[in-house]
Amino acid sequence: MGNSKAKVKKEKGCPINLNVILLIILLGAFSLYVYLTSRTLAIAVNEQYTARALSIVSAINATIYDNEGFGKKSSFQRVLDNLVKIDPQIKEVSLYMALDDGRVVRVASSNHKEINKEGSNYDELATLNRRIVWEEEYKENEHFVEVLAPVRIKGGAKASLGIYMDLTPRDTQIRHHQLRILVYSVLVVAAVIILLISRAKKSSPRYVNPKQPATEEAA
Repeated sequence: MGNSKAKVKKEKGCPINLNVILLIILLGAFSLYVYLTSRTLAIAVNEQYTARALSIVSAINATIYDNEGFGKKSSFQRVLDNLVKIDPQIKEVSLYMALDDGRVVRVASSNHKEINKEGSNYDELATLNRRIVWEEEYKENEHFVEVLAPVRIKGGAKASLGIYMDLTPRDTQIRHHQLRILVYSVLVVAAVIILLISRAKKSSPRYVNPKQPATEEAA
């Protein structure tokens, strides 16, 4: 009769440090994906805002051309007031003009309190250099963008039109996108953790009780 030795069965599983590294890589990948997709979405929506603003500027330029340059500021003022009334997406419209002393001033605006006030550096950049400028602003917990584009007026003076639009719809769209990705990320990470725990249990060493009688082997 021979006594068989108790056998200890060991299976090597994925080390804990490799599991942690895997989770860190997953979290990093999801974070990068959220950043890149959010940025891409923001750029796409910003282009839609810019295209809308430029279509309005083109329409106003056409109106100015048909009316031989709108020689009177009052004519501009009526157009801007009517524009805000008929288009709810537009919060404010201002006409900036470069004066002889180099200052850039609002000569007309749907916000009458801003008339004759000097513009910002962005307003000067758009007006003096005849460039399209995107300027985001926060006013009383509201997020706006002012898209500035050059316009033609009588006499060839440098002028630009600033169109304020609410960015809240864009921000909400981006937050909803980020929330969806976050939910998917949590589900995937939870599934991976469950899988790793399951593998760890299966790969844990299984010991034979040394007090258990040894199996007799046939001679």
